[in-house]
Amino acid sequence: MRPYGYAEDRITIMVEEADVIREAAQRVPAGESLASVCKDFQRREVKTPSGRHWVPTTLRRLLASARGFRVVGTGHHIGRHHGRRRDVVFIERRSTVTGL
Repeated sequence: MRPYGYAEDRITIMVEEADVIREAAQRVPAGESLASVCKDFQRREVKTPSGRHWVPTTLRRLLASARGFRVVGTGHHIGRHHGRRRDVVFIERRSTVTGL
């Protein structure tokens, strides 16, 4: 199966899918939960390459594997939304020197 954001040749970038990746990579570090982003993608009919709806685990893996970023931790945030816990993923840009 092809990686999300790339065509079957795994070289050609699919612009619309790349925009979705960029959007998620901005929304999650800004404090939005993975589940919230996935629900929004479901509402907008944004699907994975296999045609399924996004789930938090899949989105987390995508963000962790996005070139130039890595997951540096996860945590829980109790937000203003009825006091419910939200999973939060912390990502940072990889060092250009170490690649870590």
